Amino acid sequence: MQAAAGLGLSTAGEATLTARTLRATAVEATLVARFVAVAATAVRTEAASLKTVADEVDVIAGRMWSRVKRAYRFVEERDQVRAGSIDHRAEQTLSVRGKNAMMIAEELVKLDGGQVHVG
Repeated sequence: MQAAAGLGLSTAGEATLTARTLRATAVEATLVARFVAVAATAVRTEAASLKTVADEVDVIAGRMWSRVKRAYRFVEERDQVRAGSIDHRAEQTLSVRGKNAMMIAEELVKLDGGQVHVG
């Protein structure tokens, strides 16, 4: 099928496309749908820039892994993490700042360093 100026396909019912391999090439592509479901064994995305705008994002995963050169996150209201254990490591400086800071432990709080300054 070829068309010089445009091509349209319309149906009031379902449209199905089945193929062993499907390729789509376009300078610009737009998909508008009320609901999109994708079932795949693997999804690979390569983009120079990827932007997501959403009112809500829920991710359920067995494992999440990210390797980045720099990461920035700005949370306007509350950032909450619940975990069995948390390990933060910095090769140089770890800085925690706030108007108020609390550390509460049921058994042990340990500070170990060449120098410890309080106050």
